Amino acid sequence: QHLAQRYLAEHGALADPQGFHVWLPLRDDWNPIEVATSMRAQGIACVASAAFSTDADPPPALRLCLGGSIGREDLQQALRLLSSVLDQALPPPSA
Repeated sequence: QHLAQRYLAEHGALADPQGFHVWLPLRDDWNPIEVATSMRAQGIACVASAAFSTDADPPPALRLCLGGSIGREDLQQALRLLSSVLDQALPPPSA
């Protein structure tokens, strides 16, 4: 969680400090499904907000998984990449 906040706090990341997941809001003009697909193609474990929505209007967001078998260095690299993508004017191309 410390690494996630270091790289994603400025992007509005929300999480329980003891949790294994981060909720990451996206810009309204970005499609969460396309962004999640692109990020997963680059090895970043995330899921579009639609998978967690109880209505037909999910917020533009991603749920990131910080747990699993990934090492600290790989996690830091993935978070750095994701932060860089979020700084872009256009969403990443979907894979």
